[in-house]
Amino acid sequence: MENLKGQKYIFEDGSSLEIIQIKNRELKEEIVPFVTYHISGPKTIPRKLIMPYNEFVNTYGHMFGLDDK
Repeated sequence: MENLKGQKYIFEDGSSLEIIQIKNRELKEEIVPFVTYHISGPKTIPRKLIMPYNEFVNTYGHMFGLDDK
């Protein structure tokens, strides 16, 4: 998981998704890893988002060579 930090995916239109950090947080009384990532594009305002690791892998994992285990 930690080797994902700093990885960046650049889309054909120049937009990008960059993984900033993976940090454990409490969710429903359970410790779960969360991914913090930036999304930016040539004509958009950059956004910083946070998503549970499993959800991130299910949504964006294919861009980083991850499967949805």
